[in-house]
Amino acid sequence: MNHHPKKVFESSTAIVLDDFLPQSVFEKVHNYVLTADYERINKTGTGIWHVHDGFPLKSEPCYYRPGRQGKSGTDKVYPSGTALDPFIDHMVALLPQVEYFVGRPQETWKQFSVVPSIFPPGTSLSTHAHYFVTEKQGGDELTGAFVYFLNPEWRVHWGGLLLLIDEDGNKMINEYRRAAATGDGSQKTDANWLVLKDPRVGDEVQRLLMEHGLGQVVFPKNNRLVFIANEVYHQITRVNEQAGDNGRMSLTGFFTR
Repeated sequence: MNHHPKKVFESSTAIVLDDFLPQSVFEKVHNYVLTADYERINKTGTGIWHVHDGFPLKSEPCYYRPGRQGKSGTDKVYPSGTALDPFIDHMVALLPQVEYFVGRPQETWKQFSVVPSIFPPGTSLSTHAHYFVTEKQGGDELTGAFVYFLNPEWRVHWGGLLLLIDEDGNKMINEYRRAAATGDGSQKTDANWLVLKDPRVGDEVQRLLMEHGLGQVVFPKNNRLVFIANEVYHQITRVNEQAGDNGRMSLTGFFTR
């Protein structure tokens, strides 16, 4: 592929690349996400969502599995015959440049997912790290995650900003998290749709976040791809009513063992 994304930021928490897809491919993926079918995110029971996040929407995931193609059970698997396929083609071409961050295919991870999602006005995503997702997915171990932004136009005051806690803050919070682990190794900081299992632990995490008080903000710029490292606390700020009919559109995914 002759197209080359531009790296604009890198740290131990994230890698940000702009102009990920050629414009013609971007438009096809954008149109696919506009016309996909969606359901409320909390229907899956994923534990990182709180009731005050509202009801973000997600569509059917597609999976890329190195060395395997075609439908597996009820899963949509690459090649899917949809506009997600060229997105996956460009992702696979890029992966050798970021394998030090997300791992090597087949050796470190066995698949990655691609999930269209929309955050309508009034929705957000609470502060979390991806080990919550790991536990809720039945023990699958994540090696990394990504988000790809699809709105042709976005305004900063519309919200929907990706906030990443910086390296020192994550180190402090994860040290506390490990100390708060129960005897069987599970985490009392695990969340569900309505409440934390132990609100006192959740309160302490929030206190530590505010005590440190530093992070990075990533705007949902169109055609921007962000890789997020494991155990990095992050959140999506509320999409404001000023966005009107402009829901925050993206593709998200996880690399799993």
